[in-house]
Amino acid sequence: MLVDQSGDLWAGGPGGVVHWDSDTNTPTIYAIRENPENTNVIGLSQTSDEAIWAGTFGHGLARFDGTNWQAFTVKDGLPGNYVISQTITSQGELWFTTQKDQYRGDKNWVESSHFVHSNGTNWIIEKGIAFDRLITLPDDSIVSVYNEPPIGGPQFNSQVGIFDGGSWNDLGVYPGEWVGAITVAPDGVMWFSTDNAVYRYVDQKWIKITPPWVGKDFTSVSSMAISKDGLAWFGFSRQVAFDIDPCGDRSDFDKERGVYRYDGKTWTHFTTDDGLVDNKICAITLDSSGNAWFGSFDKGVSRFDGDEWKTYVIP
Repeated sequence: MLVDQSGDLWAGGPGGVVHWDSDTNTPTIYAIRENPENTNVIGLSQTSDEAIWAGTFGHGLARFDGTNWQAFTVKDGLPGNYVISQTITSQGELWFTTQKDQYRGDKNWVESSHFVHSNGTNWIIEKGIAFDRLITLPDDSIVSVYNEPPIGGPQFNSQVGIFDGGSWNDLGVYPGEWVGAITVAPDGVMWFSTDNAVYRYVDQKWIKITPPWVGKDFTSVSSMAISKDGLAWFGFSRQVAFDIDPCGDRSDFDKERGVYRYDGKTWTHFTTDDGLVDNKICAITLDSSGNAWFGSFDKGVSRFDGDEWKTYVIP
């Protein structure tokens, strides 16, 4: 999900992109007309020219200028059609990771992965491959998570690195688990989460927090967001095997966890019983008014203003 510069909400998923007008609360639907299994929208960003960029898992990038969509694929010089993650700098520049080939459970996905940005004319490949999550810090450094499934052992090769514009530096944390979500707070503090721990990066030190869901359910943290007043939100969605897409798919699994909120001391759990649209949450974003938005896999979105829940569903 994305809250754009005018305060409107954009949501993407297996069926395409939806633009919710904040004044009228009405949706405009931009549907994907190809095979949704290969065109799933996995990222939305807005550049400084106000264009909306949708990253898809199979059909490259699409740019919306407010009137028309323009597609960019390997035929247009894009290094790969499988976009994994994307982020925007304070200058409005788009950075993303992409693969030439769909992940097949072997090393080929590493060899075909690229870390890319654009100078407005060309796609520029930088040092670094196979990054699963990207965020931008206030100084425009880019932080990424690298998750490699265990090979011949019980633990993941997972780590967090920072790109300073020229090279990558290891931030010295190796959780040994799949890192499902990473975000940066308004104060510049990095957060990331595995299924069994939450980490904060403060004064160049990692602080580990044990959350209340550890050992209770077989589900995964899919998304995170931190508000200006320090509230941390965590969304959950069960993944299948080692899905690149943090939301996985809609399966028969009936123990999705909804969302948790952490205020620094207390954890509060919210589910459909409280008004959340769905317990399978794929994305979380916050708007300038302090509202928290939660995107489900296929049942719409919910907004929480701190007191009341409201759900938005395509008619």
